[in-house]
Amino acid sequence: MTGSSQGIGRATAFAFAEEGAEVVLFDINARKIEETSHDISFSTRRRTLALHGDVGKKADVERMVKTTIDEFGRIDILTNNAGIWRGSLLAEMEEEDWDAIFDVNVKGVFLCSQLVAQEMIKRKSGRIINIASAAGKGSGVASWGAYCASKAAVIMLTKVLAKELRPFGITANALCPGATDTALLKNIISTQGGDYRHAARPGDVARAVIFLSSDLAEGVTGKIFDGPPQINIETLRKILEGHKSAYDG
Repeated sequence: MTGSSQGIGRATAFAFAEEGAEVVLFDINARKIEETSHDISFSTRRRTLALHGDVGKKADVERMVKTTIDEFGRIDILTNNAGIWRGSLLAEMEEEDWDAIFDVNVKGVFLCSQLVAQEMIKRKSGRIINIASAAGKGSGVASWGAYCASKAAVIMLTKVLAKELRPFGITANALCPGATDTALLKNIISTQGGDYRHAARPGDVARAVIFLSSDLAEGVTGKIFDGPPQINIETLRKILEGHKSAYDG
């Protein structure tokens, strides 16, 4: 689970542990990832492993995968959640900000999926769940250009991964939450303002990820699902039960 020290990642890591999973948390914030790992282990009595690293650096991701295999012997589910946002009009955006967004939001998904898939292929099973965004599907948001483009890239990466990995029994799907009450949203509000009273809670998104990891989603791959708050959990359950996608793009 990447980006798992706070927000959606923390809530999802907790949800997996509560379902009985052993959880590896991978995040660039060493202090917060240790705190989250301790909180999950104390609360759920499940084994957790906190690993500090940058999803945009191959050496860090290689270390994460190797350590996970050494400790647990296998990787059943990869959730690519790490993501950042920086707002700027494209005509004014600094190159460093563009690169930072794509390093985390896109390259991070590529590296983690690539290296974890190599392990999953050996066992001919596994699930990859990418946290994209409603911002990657819509008509675009002024001053969100890099973020929207990065999340659109995650959607297409998911579809290609699904096609490439299907022969090995590995599925890849994406969840596209809308506004969610996280530190990232608070940063957006403090920078640009906006009315986000109807934002989803991190736990709502976490439950959607659990659904995509459950038997309900057996055999479902290459699908791009709307996430909370656009659709509620019961609606997602019905979609999965019918093996239908909320977005077939």
